[in-house]
Amino acid sequence: MSSDFGAKKPRRSSPVAMIVPVLVVVLIIGAGGAMWMVQQKSKAAEAASWHMSGPPCPVASPSEFAAATSGSEAHTVEIDGVKMARTSGEANCGEAPNLSGGAAIPVCKFTDPTTLDVTIGAGHVYYLTRSAPVTVSIAGGKPNCVLGG
Repeated sequence: MSSDFGAKKPRRSSPVAMIVPVLVVVLIIGAGGAMWMVQQKSKAAEAASWHMSGPPCPVASPSEFAAATSGSEAHTVEIDGVKMARTSGEANCGEAPNLSGGAAIPVCKFTDPTTLDVTIGAGHVYYLTRSAPVTVSIAGGKPNCVLGG
């Protein structure tokens, strides 16, 4: 006659005990994926709100710009070290998400700037927008200005 004198028999794992941890992991991954998708849709919506389309702004020489702004007071906004001076209208500036994963893109929308001086470092780009709404973005250290936008 054999006796185990208190030795424990190996317990079988119940199917529920094996399934619950797997379900928890699947739920965590699913929730993380859902959150990521919501963030991407939010970024896309914000980028679309800053969308730029339209013909390029007319560029002016320094002398043309000086003649067009003679006696006018400049209103300046600055974003990420870039100064944008206009002679009229309102400005709304912000940063559009870069959907390719890079740094956010500085963008300004102007209602009616008439003239616009974009200063990046020591360089200037002058635009004669002739009272049209414009949108200016700065990518790669260079301004991009479009009428409308």
